[in-house]
Amino acid sequence: MKSVGIIFSLFLIFLLFSCSSINATSHENPPLVTIKTDKNRYSSNEEVTITIHNALSETIEYYGSCSLTACQSIDEDWVCAIRDCFAPLDLLTSGSSTEFHEVFTSSTEEVFRYQFEYFVPSTESLYTVYSNEFFVNP
Repeated sequence: MKSVGIIFSLFLIFLLFSCSSINATSHENPPLVTIKTDKNRYSSNEEVTITIHNALSETIEYYGSCSLTACQSIDEDWVCAIRDCFAPLDLLTSGSSTEFHEVFTSSTEEVFRYQFEYFVPSTESLYTVYSNEFFVNP
């Protein structure tokens, strides 16, 4: 009976580590998929251009603008928008970039960043990267 408990515990540990998404923002190695805005400061109602670049040696998969989420700094924590979104699967080939455009409206100076989630088919892993922080002024 004791060996069944040990085997079950090892299985749970394996399951926990194999199912967790991998965060590609490690400080040890720079991420090979990057996301950045064209500026660090915007006026309210000014268009923000977001560029995503794939420096991996393989194509990544993502769900269009649904994979891109705006996050706001609130009391030193990042809060990312939650929304229903449907988009077809897109591919970003090795060495290529894509752009998105968005307009923010703000009545006070606020700090934002973007979160981008993508899938690498060869590793069957979901990754998350974050853009630079930027300000939106009223």
